[in-house]
Amino acid sequence: MYAVGQIPIRTHEVWDPTVGKQTLLAGERRLRILAKLRGESMVRVSELATELNTSQMTIRRDLMAMDAEGLLRQVHGGAVLRRSADDPAPAADDERLGAGHVGIVVPTADYYFAPVIQGVKETLSAEGVPASVMVSNYDVARERQICRQFVDAGAHAIVYAPTFVLPAAADVTSWLFELPVPVVLLERDIADAATGRALSSVRTAYEKGWEMSLRHLRGLGHERVALVTHGLRQVGVNLETLWKQAATDAGYRPEDAVLLLDPRATLSPQQEVLDDILASIERTGVTGIISHCDQATLDIVHAVRARGWRIPEDLSVITNEDQIAQLTDPPLTSSSPVKPVLGRTAARMAHDLGLDSTATIQHVLIQPTFTDRGSCAPPARGGAG
Repeated sequence: MYAVGQIPIRTHEVWDPTVGKQTLLAGERRLRILAKLRGESMVRVSELATELNTSQMTIRRDLMAMDAEGLLRQVHGGAVLRRSADDPAPAADDERLGAGHVGIVVPTADYYFAPVIQGVKETLSAEGVPASVMVSNYDVARERQICRQFVDAGAHAIVYAPTFVLPAAADVTSWLFELPVPVVLLERDIADAATGRALSSVRTAYEKGWEMSLRHLRGLGHERVALVTHGLRQVGVNLETLWKQAATDAGYRPEDAVLLLDPRATLSPQQEVLDDILASIERTGVTGIISHCDQATLDIVHAVRARGWRIPEDLSVITNEDQIAQLTDPPLTSSSPVKPVLGRTAARMAHDLGLDSTATIQHVLIQPTFTDRGSCAPPARGGAG
């Protein structure tokens, strides 16, 4: 994992006269730079200036500030990732921890999973149980290999956040039921419908977070709302079912709770996808949205602003990720996972199952926390646009 830390936000920097167009705020640019670094290991000033629609001088200032914060290392023409001394570094393939340790398998050790991993390791450390983290980079075959390596190394339990896409999730991870050690799923659910077998799991109760968010929007007078999400990396449950149930519980009719699901979307959606999202919002009369796209929330907010819509006057926005929420302009109201609690809960479950493999299978839901930052307001007449 690479250091992310706290990214300073300079809210006055919304216009770059050397480019002549509205640009991202500094905090948003810097999160984009970190995201690009995680994917490419090195970034160049010229490319960043083009992609982020700003000047090379502005990018150099960003890189200089981020270097001073320890977020990256500035080099000639760009920047590279800087490793943090306290990062949960992946274990080497041939590392042997001995019997009794807990293996942790995550798709990425970036901003989302870093505090979860920390919660797991701190809890196990307090029990005197060693733990090792390995990162799959969303490679399903690699995840299976890692789990087998942990078993061969003597792990007595595994905490695992699988990569899978519905509806094939059960097929992709059916091999998990054959592992000779207990597995606790992290931010995922999976069961074998044919046999009734299930694995212990702990995940964020997104549906409860959506319900809190929807009640907030309904209290402000929003009659039509939408969940913006994608189908690439889901939690092994039917998000559409959870969304409709949350909307009903919050007092909305099913037809007034729109689901904007676009399988083309990624963590950083292309402009075509963003245009489709905004067109759907305008066409359906939606006045409040909940973004379940993590980093894509930044792109959505920027696209909203570029279209001339105001937040919250024209469109109320809530996000499911608190760290993202604090980087946008304006800061967003959020319903956020309690990540350290997720990690601590998974660690205790894994340790208990490792000591007693006959222990009861558990499915634990952790309710998110709701933080109102003022990005929602009563809907304008006629909605966005």
